Amino acid sequence: MFFNRVWLLAGLSLLIGVVFMQPGFCVELNDVYKNLGTYKTVSGDGVKIYFPESASKAMPRILANLTNVRKSFNKLFPEQKNFEAKVILTDHDDRVSSSSDPDFDWINLGMFEEIGALSTRAYSLEKRFALRLSSIFLLRTLASASNSWKRKLGTFSLPRWFLDGLTFHNAFELDSIHYSRMLDMVRSNRLYSLEELNTIVSQPTLIKEEMRFQAHSMIAFWESKYKPDAGIKLTKKIMKHPAGFPGVFRSVYGVSLYEAFAEFKQFVQQKCEEYEISGKCATVTLEEQKIGGNFFRSLRYLNSNEKIWVSSRRYSTETYDLYYQKGNSRPKILLKNVHPLLFADNFAGKVYIGKYWVNGKKQRRLGLYSVDLNGRYKCLSSEPGSFKPLGKKFGRIFYTSIKSGITRIMSVDPEFKNSTRIEYSFPVAVRPLEVALNKSCRKLYYVYETSGFKKALAVVSIKKDDSKIEPREIFNSSGDIRALRFENESLYFAARKDFFTTQLYRLDEETKEIYRYQTVPGGVWDINFRQDEPQVITLADGGFWAT
Repeated sequence: MFFNRVWLLAGLSLLIGVVFMQPGFCVELNDVYKNLGTYKTVSGDGVKIYFPESASKAMPRILANLTNVRKSFNKLFPEQKNFEAKVILTDHDDRVSSSSDPDFDWINLGMFEEIGALSTRAYSLEKRFALRLSSIFLLRTLASASNSWKRKLGTFSLPRWFLDGLTFHNAFELDSIHYSRMLDMVRSNRLYSLEELNTIVSQPTLIKEEMRFQAHSMIAFWESKYKPDAGIKLTKKIMKHPAGFPGVFRSVYGVSLYEAFAEFKQFVQQKCEEYEISGKCATVTLEEQKIGGNFFRSLRYLNSNEKIWVSSRRYSTETYDLYYQKGNSRPKILLKNVHPLLFADNFAGKVYIGKYWVNGKKQRRLGLYSVDLNGRYKCLSSEPGSFKPLGKKFGRIFYTSIKSGITRIMSVDPEFKNSTRIEYSFPVAVRPLEVALNKSCRKLYYVYETSGFKKALAVVSIKKDDSKIEPREIFNSSGDIRALRFENESLYFAARKDFFTTQLYRLDEETKEIYRYQTVPGGVWDINFRQDEPQVITLADGGFWAT
């Protein structure tokens, strides 16, 4: 991954240098990005995309979606309507999947979308593009990329938390991740003061993310209470008074920064109390407190005395290891650096899970592995983007594969090499964000993103005889739909429907009825089963715990 970044930065610098030093001279991206394979270009309204040739089939969908996101910024930044956003797509199934270059106003996006992440890493390609574009437009509001010293002066004049919060606010509305974090911080009295927010640059990754969520919430509240689009107006005005952020804040919002913060704090505390007093939230008891924490999910009970799970307890970021515990013995690691979604085969005593590995080109890849309870593991599929085992049928393991912008449902016989086959390939116009198979491994449930970053849940038969049957939408939401889990002839999932955070729903496959469970204050982020009863992972005290 390090070498990829070096090549990417070097190639980007060379490309920009050639383009700007020699007007009218055209350079093929292939000549610069030899380490990344053959590249092509495609342009839309306000967007130019450099993409791997292997991803050509997915480009009509990607171009249309990114063009729509680009157009949505014209109202916020009318002076930037002629700006062409330049995007470089990569096809590495890597956790580090997006970035922007503040010196050249270019955006680097990974097409791989990490289903199952509990943080902003699970954002769709379009959401990540919106975030990077929002950042670039704010920087361009301060100064052009060619005037780097003035741009840096502007970024030094604005508190970093304010700039990060405004970037999120301009990209999209508060989502389930932000609401859950904010309400949890209020409940546990962990809101950051303005002085603490000013230290965001030096904080570890997890603290930075919480601070950004709080800053996003603060700016959303201030713009609804005091003045819409005040953040952008402040950004334009700050260059006239580079050292006077509090004064500029007062002149734009009409209230002092400390008064605005006090009102925000009072508002969120009042809201949190309303939810609890009104009885909308259930009282929860945290279980398994010894094994929860920062990022924790996929808890599975193999029997009454054995369990497995994945956790990031050894890391400062959302990076997982697979753990196994028998009785009250000390948990042991079965496999390191894994994807958080797994399938446990109790009968065979094996766990199937995605694992990251590094290939000969120093690129991190995601392949499907099996591991037994003694820690012996085997790679079942080294094809890039192979992860999320979905079930077992006819001796074959069904799993998800994402490659070149196309999602497929694959299967493999764990006893034989080179036994992979495609069970279902999503149409190139459809890009699922979550998938699950029913017990027969013949009905596929999936979540996809609609306009305005809304979500919908659909089902389609993957039986060869049903290839002409169209998918059917069965649920939609203004926010997230995630954590699909099929159990006991029902599909369980978490969704944000009529509350601020994701809650537990159940779809009865036979009756087609959808049932909603009582609201959990910290939201539902993963679903497990214990003695046939649903057990959810919720957010509490800054970590994820079973309840």
